[in-house]
Amino acid sequence: MRQFDPFLGPYPLSPPTNFQKWVHLTNFITPRLISIILPREGKVTNVSSSTVDEEELLKLNDLKHEENDMILFTKFDLKKSWRPGATGQEVTKYSQDKSWLLSDLFKNVYNNDHKELLGELQLAFICFLIAENYAGFMQWKNIVLLICSCQEAIEKYVDTIFTDFLDVLKYQLEECPRDFFHNIVTENNYLTHALKNFRRNILEVLSTDAISQQNLENLHVLRRRFEKFRGFLNQRFNWEIVDEETAREEEEEEGEYAPVVVELSDTIIDTTFNKS
Repeated sequence: MRQFDPFLGPYPLSPPTNFQKWVHLTNFITPRLISIILPREGKVTNVSSSTVDEEELLKLNDLKHEENDMILFTKFDLKKSWRPGATGQEVTKYSQDKSWLLSDLFKNVYNNDHKELLGELQLAFICFLIAENYAGFMQWKNIVLLICSCQEAIEKYVDTIFTDFLDVLKYQLEECPRDFFHNIVTENNYLTHALKNFRRNILEVLSTDAISQQNLENLHVLRRRFEKFRGFLNQRFNWEIVDEETAREEEEEEGEYAPVVVELSDTIIDTTFNKS
């Protein structure tokens, strides 16, 4: 390696967990993906602009950027997640369920390869984690929200996108400080809301009747993995990922309609009657 490039910095292979972490954070990123998203020889800085939200980034950085300094993330609009010419019913459905948008991107951008989608998710996180690039954070956030907001697509991609997504997200969150989601950038903690929605979508799909046996087994695997993921979130960030309906029921039980616990007295009540 040193003969190839004597100026390479030594990578910290000790302890071995350092290298394993890097592999888990980058295992879906390919040279092709880097060449598409980072055309400037794979270089990225904390002021590199992006196709995701160029106007907002320019306001934040107050800088003019060269075109070849731009990060070419896949651009999509979460607020317009239905097909062109959609009926009113379709607009209503797919404004909540982002499955059409995910399927469209999967087919036309990611070449029906879930690894390319998750690779962009990983690359966006690396741009944010290593280069402290705000555009990377925005793209990471958008892809997470997109995947968590799908219901119809879960059955279709259960053993590809969604199963691997949980692994990718877990390894990424392991690198985030415990108080990361309390700072100004991540105020209101959109991630807990997204994950509650994701859990609810999994349960909704499981409750439907027309599911093949193979998909049903895969869905149960996905649910078990999500429950394990919930345990990790609770341990690391003290999050309780419960859907809104369950949360409301719990709030009601703690309020005016909470069940009353009656402690029985040690006194024995004599209920016999005097028949005199």
